[in-house]
Amino acid sequence: MLNTASFQTRARAIDHLGRGQIADAPTAVSELWKNAYDAYARGVELHIHSGDVVVASICDNGHGMDAETLSSKWLVVGTESKVAGPVPVEDRYGLPERARLGEKGIGRLSAAFLSPVTLVVSKRVGRPYAALLVDWRFFENPYLFINDVRFPLVEFGELREFPALLAQMFEELKGNLQWSGASPHADHLAAAWDRFDAIEREQNPNTPTTREAILALAPEGIITWDHFSPWWQLMHQAEDGDLHGTALFTINANTELACWVADGEYESPDTQKVR
Repeated sequence: MLNTASFQTRARAIDHLGRGQIADAPTAVSELWKNAYDAYARGVELHIHSGDVVVASICDNGHGMDAETLSSKWLVVGTESKVAGPVPVEDRYGLPERARLGEKGIGRLSAAFLSPVTLVVSKRVGRPYAALLVDWRFFENPYLFINDVRFPLVEFGELREFPALLAQMFEELKGNLQWSGASPHADHLAAAWDRFDAIEREQNPNTPTTREAILALAPEGIITWDHFSPWWQLMHQAEDGDLHGTALFTINANTELACWVADGEYESPDTQKVR
């Protein structure tokens, strides 16, 4: 009897491709700056914000993404950049064609090295703002498959509307851990997390499990208008007068970034101009 079989991808593969391939924070940031360059940004900035939860943001004024692009491109591992045509002229904003720096379609996964949670907010000309919330800790569970996890994606009209939407996104994110018995995958998901919880408790009995840490993260006050303000100013520097660009927020930034504001005072951001 002849049968066929295909590869299946565990969620852990994302962890290996992203965080596992990055040596340090400067390397991770440079990978994300490459994405800004490929988006024809004229400026890209790194800001580190102090607080109970340290948040670093990488902001640019490139062509940006809408909700469909976040879903079909940003969340796709290994994009078709090598065979795709050049960036359309209308997305270059008067800049000459650039050689693409990001080639493997996984540079965005380096965000996992910088923090356990990433918030991407983006704007294309003529389209609403779009935001995507990703918790990379889901990919530490070796018993999950990639399609076992779904991340919240929203659209909204004005940037000032967004902080109120963030709480809803966090609740939707935690829904990955609060499945009902009616779900067709409930047994599989419950078993996957129970097995992972047991391993983590055996190895570190005094440390919260990954599931407990995800459920404990509260959105209140994590992202405010102060975090958006540098990106807002950067977008207004665009020579065409339209608002477009992407801001990637690393929530609970790792020590390599957090040490810059460890004394509790805001430091001047590192800034990189792209020409």
